[in-house]
Amino acid sequence: LQVDPTNSYALIRVFDSILKVISLDVKRDGIINMYNVRFNELYTTDVVFINSNNSAYLHLAIIYKDRSSTNFRSYLLRIKDMELKDGPYGLPCIEEGSTIILATNSMEGAVIIGKQTVILVGSGDCISVSPPALVGEEPIQIACQIGRKKASTYLLGDCQGNLYILSVLKGIKVTRIGSMTFASSMTYL
Repeated sequence: LQVDPTNSYALIRVFDSILKVISLDVKRDGIINMYNVRFNELYTTDVVFINSNNSAYLHLAIIYKDRSSTNFRSYLLRIKDMELKDGPYGLPCIEEGSTIILATNSMEGAVIIGKQTVILVGSGDCISVSPPALVGEEPIQIACQIGRKKASTYLLGDCQGNLYILSVLKGIKVTRIGSMTFASSMTYL
């Protein structure tokens, strides 16, 4: 379950290429509006809402696999009629082990987490780094934003229980902070 940055819509991945978008604005008669949205990419790894400067659209980002590579792209979902159109971001052939997209609150864009790389996409820029803390480790399985909502700092965890702090405030920095038992989910309170 994903909630958009305005807290107006929730997103549930029903099948690989079908999403259910739920309006969180409950009408006076108690009716909740739900919409099915289909996109062309069949084998999706992750789907999230990311920040958008246009209030008429929801901005979706996806990681998907095709026959030969793993790719990243974004869509704009028009709120009025739930119509999809191509978004401003797209990266063909990202790292095969890329599994997680994180929305950045300090800017419009996203962070893509791979097994050995971290990619920052947004504002016309694309920055890719291979942090030494991640190289040779297990792929990142879980992540959550920590700290202030305007900051882009995240807690990451892999399937071996290693914990990392990812900061994208001034460049991309990943620091290993310790280990624990494998966590299936994380939430910042």
